[in-house]
Amino acid sequence: MKLLIGLLLVVVIVLSLSVAYQKNQIALVGKKQLEYEVYNKLLAEEKLNKANLKIAELESIVLKSETQLKNSKRLLDQTVKLNEDLKMRLEKTSSTQKELQDKIEAMEKLSTQNNAVQTVVN
Repeated sequence: MKLLIGLLLVVVIVLSLSVAYQKNQIALVGKKQLEYEVYNKLLAEEKLNKANLKIAELESIVLKSETQLKNSKRLLDQTVKLNEDLKMRLEKTSSTQKELQDKIEAMEKLSTQNNAVQTVVN
């Protein structure tokens, strides 16, 4: 009977150790899975941070481009106004030049007539 009890006790101890070992193995697998998930989360956070930095950089580039575009548009508007002003001045100058040319021609005709009159008088 003592032998049976001893044998039963050994079987119970072996089974207990076997169950404890299995539980330990399950816990180790769970721990590895948890560590893997933590590692993946850290990688994802790092990628997210890099993406956020890239987004901020791109937003900065867009803002600079928009500023340059506004400045270019303002410069274009000023250039258009200056061109219109220069065109108007050119037209006015051309008109004045035409008037002066007409006056010169009229004076040359008058001068020719005066020379002809003086020639007749002399």
